[in-house]
Amino acid sequence: LKHWGQLGPAEIAPKRQFIFRQVAWRAQRDGIPFCMPPNHPFNPLWGLRLIAAQGNSFAATHAVFQHIWADGRSLSTDEDREALAQRVGLTLAQADEATQQTAIKQAIIDNSDSAIAAGVYGVPTVKIDDQCFWGDDSLAMLEDWLSGDLDFESEIMRSIDSTRPSAVRQRKT
Repeated sequence: LKHWGQLGPAEIAPKRQFIFRQVAWRAQRDGIPFCMPPNHPFNPLWGLRLIAAQGNSFAATHAVFQHIWADGRSLSTDEDREALAQRVGLTLAQADEATQQTAIKQAIIDNSDSAIAAGVYGVPTVKIDDQCFWGDDSLAMLEDWLSGDLDFESEIMRSIDSTRPSAVRQRKT
């Protein structure tokens, strides 16, 4: 967000309310456990570092996701971090030590830099070849592209690529 000069959706009050209502509705509709964390936006670094320290495994990613979005817990208290550490088979002291390693911190920086270089501007993003598909609502578009039913070289797509803004908002400094 900082790189692209954007606010996160949760930083815009009416958008935040709508998005979380939509997330709760979709989770309920699809039978997915969901509970809002106590604060949002929140600092995700400890959880991201824990995932990296666990080899970016699906199990660690799932544990962090469940902790925050299914159990509605934070990453900001020792009690919450200890519960998450136990979920991945560590003590809080082991998890804290792992998340403070220079290599793990650097891995998060490198991952962010790689994502920016790839044109990623939000999550979730799927990138295949040179195409980025942002948001889970773009999955049908991704399917069409993979099947050959969507052509980014078509006339309309090329016209979109060449359209430029006629006004640019002045950023506050």
